[in-house]
Amino acid sequence: MREIKRIEVSRSIILKKLIFKENWIDRIDRIFIYVVFGTLIILLTFMILNADFNLLKQKLFLLTAFSFTIFLSLYIVYRTANEKILIELTTKFNEEKNRQILVMFASKNKLIINRDSKECIILNTRFFRTIVIFIIKNNIVLFTTLTDGFRINLPTLFFHLILKQRLKKEYKLAS
Repeated sequence: MREIKRIEVSRSIILKKLIFKENWIDRIDRIFIYVVFGTLIILLTFMILNADFNLLKQKLFLLTAFSFTIFLSLYIVYRTANEKILIELTTKFNEEKNRQILVMFASKNKLIINRDSKECIILNTRFFRTIVIFIIKNNIVLFTTLTDGFRINLPTLFFHLILKQRLKKEYKLAS
């Protein structure tokens, strides 16, 4: 279970990156992901470069499968390295109105409010074990998504993009 403790809101806003006291298990988890997927990328690339393909069908299948796996692994490493980068949404509303819209958005989408403070709202999803962290400052809403798994915390691959689009629609409806 991932613990989000002592979020440094001011530094996070300035750096546009979520800054918090990270658990040592999370650090080991990130290193594990880098090593496993980095090794997978290197091995598959080496296998493609040194393979002796006899049949055209076999060659096409293996190149497609290996290429897909390499690109997916690269994306997982990229998302792991950038999962704390805050996505910025500029709105027409003040802090209080932004807070109200986010709380309504959470209840509408069945997200559980884990923490609600003056500058920060932390939500949990019910099914995908994802944590959504919002930092609100004036007319700006910054957010990121983190995975909360039992063993390996792979990064959220597409949820952050879907969430950004849903939030844009929500703010458009609110104006």
